[in-house]
Amino acid sequence: MKYTLLLLFFLYCNVQAQNFTVTWAFNGNTNSSSTSANASGTNAILSQVNEAGYIAGCNGNAWSIYGWKTTFQTNEYIEVSIAPANGYKMSLSNITCNVFRSGSGPTNIYLRSSQDNYIADLGTGSVGTACGAFNTGLGFNNLTSNVVFRLYSAGSTAGLGNIKFDDLVISGSVSLISLPDFLASFDTKVENNEIKLSWETFWERNTDFFNVQKSIDNQHFETIGILKSIGNSYQRSVYNFVDKTPTEGINYYRLNQIDFDGTFNYSKTIFIEFEPDISDIFVENPVQNRQIYVRCNPEKIQSYQLFDLSGQIIPITSSENGAKLLLQISENIKQGIYILRLENATNTISKRLLIAD
Repeated sequence: MKYTLLLLFFLYCNVQAQNFTVTWAFNGNTNSSSTSANASGTNAILSQVNEAGYIAGCNGNAWSIYGWKTTFQTNEYIEVSIAPANGYKMSLSNITCNVFRSGSGPTNIYLRSSQDNYIADLGTGSVGTACGAFNTGLGFNNLTSNVVFRLYSAGSTAGLGNIKFDDLVISGSVSLISLPDFLASFDTKVENNEIKLSWETFWERNTDFFNVQKSIDNQHFETIGILKSIGNSYQRSVYNFVDKTPTEGINYYRLNQIDFDGTFNYSKTIFIEFEPDISDIFVENPVQNRQIYVRCNPEKIQSYQLFDLSGQIIPITSSENGAKLLLQISENIKQGIYILRLENATNTISKRLLIAD
């Protein structure tokens, strides 16, 4: 018991941030080294460019890369990744690298990251034939999962023109996750025209329940579900929730964690794009109360018909509710098997339904 209390005291009190660096020295290999056991990097890899070998660099050896195009190409890059240890969060302050080129090598360098799916440049710089420093501030805070960085080059005047990378260094700080940063992960995916949410907690203390909140504009959130939490746990716990009526387009989600004493915390906001597909519809089966619920994009369905097994058309009417189409059977019919046919501009699908009452 005494050792358990000491461990818990360490976990809850020792959250002081510690500075660290992860370095790719390129002294004959692409390995990384870290000054902290709680933050680590992967080996550097190449995409659509070639290794020319290791030559004398600014400090020891440098990694020489050739095959860059004259114009910027999104598939040509050096990639490195950095991640905190389990139960830790990291903040990244800057990235530096020594670079130089051959006479016909790339004249420009660009840095992007997985934080925005490699869309925007975090930094750009010019590359000369003499050793020079590329330095970019990052400002990434409280990250609990890995971040991938890609270095792109352009401006080469010959296919064998190369650029040399030496001492790539990412600086930051790492600390134990404090209680408000309760999530180990929070993810979404589309399945059967629904959005499935899952999250995992590192630990929980006096946690009562989770409000699952949704927004279509990332400003106004509403609670769409409540899940009872474990309450107290010093192990990872996994939760799942299904949004059965997602909105076409971008859907934003966050968690509101409520404790027994009424205090609360919000998770980060995540988003996913939802585009219902008639080829991936889900029909609730068996059918109750002569109401057929179809999870799909109603606007993409051009026609719908219900048949009995003899081929006779059964009259139905429709109404819409978000990503759900409600088909109401407008007359009394016998229990049994019926066929629902749905069509759009390119596809026709049929579903066998059991009409229960």
